[in-house]
Amino acid sequence: MRVLITGGSGFIGSYLIQHLLKEQPNDQLFSVGVVPGHFEGVTEIECDLTDEAKVHSVLEGIQPDTVYHLVGMSRVSASIGFSEYFSRNTLTTTTLLRSLQTIGKKVTFF
Repeated sequence: MRVLITGGSGFIGSYLIQHLLKEQPNDQLFSVGVVPGHFEGVTEIECDLTDEAKVHSVLEGIQPDTVYHLVGMSRVSASIGFSEYFSRNTLTTTTLLRSLQTIGKKVTFF
């Protein structure tokens, strides 16, 4: 199975990667946002998740079976009035979902 994880360098993402490497060692893991060289067996993907053309290109190349979308900014108090929070937390999800619809493959999305 081919698995894409966004936010692989975050708290939850890094633990998810550790879990998948241990419990599903035959899966191919790809991560947007993983620390380079931190996990052996994980392919790092450079991608601005607000760039729909780039996201589509990455998804076409990877052809994931499963996507764990964990990228985001979580400090609610700091998010008031900051467009970057909207961009990270809303536009990235919208862009990812739109791009997944266009690759012509059924994908499990978390």
